[in-house]
Amino acid sequence: GLSAIRYSSGKKKTKFFLIFAAIIILMNLVTIPSYFLNYEDLIARYNDSAAASTLVDLTVSFLLADIIYSVYRMDKLKKMRV
Repeated sequence: GLSAIRYSSGKKKTKFFLIFAAIIILMNLVTIPSYFLNYEDLIARYNDSAAASTLVDLTVSFLLADIIYSVYRMDKLKKMRV
């Protein structure tokens, strides 16, 4: 987050933070099915923690994807100015 803010303000020139954002998105999306692998337990009693963890992972993935998209749009706008 801080690297993205510094990049947008022009204080930082590298986009290395995008690699970490993409890795975290992939890790979140891969681990979401593991919350629901125990189907007998899920049917016997509704597991609130699995639903909450899924929502948190989806929210983090959405925010990181938004950062990546915003950097892409900023680069296009900077190229239009020049």
